[in-house]
Amino acid sequence: MAMPARSRDPLDLVSLRQLRYFVSAMRAHSFSAASRDASISQAALSEQIALLESTLDVQLFDRASGRAVATASGHELDRRVSACLSELQAALRDVQARASTVAGLVRIGLVQSYAGCWVLPVVRRAQAQWPQLAIAPHRPWWRACCVAISISPSASTRSRMPIWRSWPASTSRWWPWD
Repeated sequence: MAMPARSRDPLDLVSLRQLRYFVSAMRAHSFSAASRDASISQAALSEQIALLESTLDVQLFDRASGRAVATASGHELDRRVSACLSELQAALRDVQARASTVAGLVRIGLVQSYAGCWVLPVVRRAQAQWPQLAIAPHRPWWRACCVAISISPSASTRSRMPIWRSWPASTSRWWPWD
């Protein structure tokens, strides 16, 4: 048995497109200007907003004498939906930006003799290309790296394993484990 429309979750019944058209109409203070901004006909925009009002069972605009004036419910919905759409847009942009980012922790364990001649140049290039990449050398190996790049670890950090977050050519910095 199907649930009545009013008891269902409004997110199941309302489309993102309807909400965007509604916010566009609120910003433009006109259905015709909003329809131009959205690149659709005024009739299509008006139909989508009417469908939104019908789905929510709330009048969002007073339509009198050819003008659509937002109601108090319309202003409240606009305030809240605009904030949500902005947050959603920021989240989608962040996800896209992070999808191409190489980040995380790489732990390296190898024979000490490879440290200076083979691994250091690769580590430097990797960190220049991917600044979000952290490199944690295995304990015997990091002492060889310190010698190879002229780092003198302090007494308080000698027993800790470092994580290199940046490794510029002129100076090298490292952060011990938390």
